[in-house]
Amino acid sequence: MVYFWLSIQTLIASLTHIIAKAVVKAIPPFTLTLLRAGIAGFVFGLIIYFSKYRKIRVENSDRMKFFILGILSVPLNQFAFILGIKYTTPANASLIYAMTPIFALIFSALFLKEKVNFYKVLGVILSFVGVGIVFAEHGLSLNMEYLKGNVIIMFGAMFWALYSILGKPMVVKYGAFYVTGVAMIIGSLIYLPIGLYDFVNLDFRSISFASYLGVVYLGVGTSIFGYFLWYYAIGKIEASKVVIFTNGQPIMTAILGMIIFGNPITLPFLIGGTLVVAGVLLVQLG
Repeated sequence: MVYFWLSIQTLIASLTHIIAKAVVKAIPPFTLTLLRAGIAGFVFGLIIYFSKYRKIRVENSDRMKFFILGILSVPLNQFAFILGIKYTTPANASLIYAMTPIFALIFSALFLKEKVNFYKVLGVILSFVGVGIVFAEHGLSLNMEYLKGNVIIMFGAMFWALYSILGKPMVVKYGAFYVTGVAMIIGSLIYLPIGLYDFVNLDFRSISFASYLGVVYLGVGTSIFGYFLWYYAIGKIEASKVVIFTNGQPIMTAILGMIIFGNPITLPFLIGGTLVVAGVLLVQLG
């Protein structure tokens, strides 16, 4: 059953790339991140306060861990994703997020002291070469926007991998919903002063109804259901078996991007994407 929910999470994440790209054209990244996180944090707060989760007591030694997860969740991962996708395509963003298993491998070795073998190292190299090909396709253009967006998205993927690895023991201890919710609440509160300036200066009357629906999807669909399903799966099976599902995002997002935006699936994207997927599979086999 966990793999069914992971498939749903992959679909949610793939649509997130498409919808975020459309909405960020109408709402600046600072404000969009605030709205997305604010909606999720508010809903999580209500549910936790009026449910059994309110009785959970966090150990003093875990308070800083929740704080770190909050920072990784919103100010780092979500903002990097929203800002980056403003300058690149949904297909590129999903491809770069397919490197999450690679970053998870690196962080597991650093923080969890897991062993690294030849296949895992080869997989890391192949994936970085693949992403490099995608970067190079547009990175030589005069405006450099695609390159900038790709680099920012890559940092977002790194933060997401770290969020996944560090959250595993917390999910086992406190449960997926509680950890997801508390991290989102903390992250949204930390981000509040960062996004508030753009928020108060935005003309909300100029924003279309479709864009508002997109914000709701990012806040509820992605940041509540998507994030919860991710931690739910991490609490049930090995993290490495969870993060491999990010490799379904590039294919699904590329198809959706072609249908909705008319984004072409180019030869460099296909070559780079193949290398990324091959690299990640090698990591899993290792």
